[in-house]
Amino acid sequence: MKVHSEAFWKETQRPNTRLEKVRNISSTAIVIGIGATSGGGKTRIAEELEKTLNNAKTVHFDEFDDTTEHPADMRSWLQSGANYNEFKTPGLTKRLLELKRSDSHEFIADQDRFIVFDAPLGRAHRETGQLIDLMVFLDTPLDIAMARRLVRDGFQDNPELALKGYLEWSRDLFLEHIHQLSTTSDLILDGTLQPSVLVARIVDELKKRRSECSSSAQAISRSKSPTKPVFNCAMTTAEIKADYDATK
Repeated sequence: MKVHSEAFWKETQRPNTRLEKVRNISSTAIVIGIGATSGGGKTRIAEELEKTLNNAKTVHFDEFDDTTEHPADMRSWLQSGANYNEFKTPGLTKRLLELKRSDSHEFIADQDRFIVFDAPLGRAHRETGQLIDLMVFLDTPLDIAMARRLVRDGFQDNPELALKGYLEWSRDLFLEHIHQLSTTSDLILDGTLQPSVLVARIVDELKKRRSECSSSAQAISRSKSPTKPVFNCAMTTAEIKADYDATK
């Protein structure tokens, strides 16, 4: 399997100025990305998380398939380095930006707002990944994921050919996907756990990060003028500091 160059990872993580400006809008919605390999349970967990969180909307990657540009040949794409930035997602990105804006009317006002993003490309896809505040990866064994796909989709017309393809190259595709998503995630969970347990752990992580963010914001506020605006805890500590300094 091809090893990514340092330049590839720099390109994946390079800031996007337009999207960063959106992240710095006060009171923007918190985007929770849920990633996993195909059959890993991300859609189920995204839907359960939306039910658990108050004032949440779910965005599914597959809903924008008609406006998404995919690599023409996935096998060649894998062999050439598996750069997820080759996926072009104008419709999906627009939807996330609309929901994340502080003036979105699709949420209840004066409450924490959450976007649960069924994000199969995670932060490996820079265009949408930079909008994610908390990226969760469900680490599901490939055999279990395959069994779930068979239960969900049934057997293909030529299962022997499909299994041969899996052994020849598509297993490497799944392994590369797992590597790129897991190494750019904030929280990795065992995908074999019950959905209720996974949702509870994600909610606990949100609470912990909100508490840490609030403490950081309060520390900055105590060292500055009390007339400065309240910070949005969807942002990282570095973003909070930069946003605060920009108001001076």
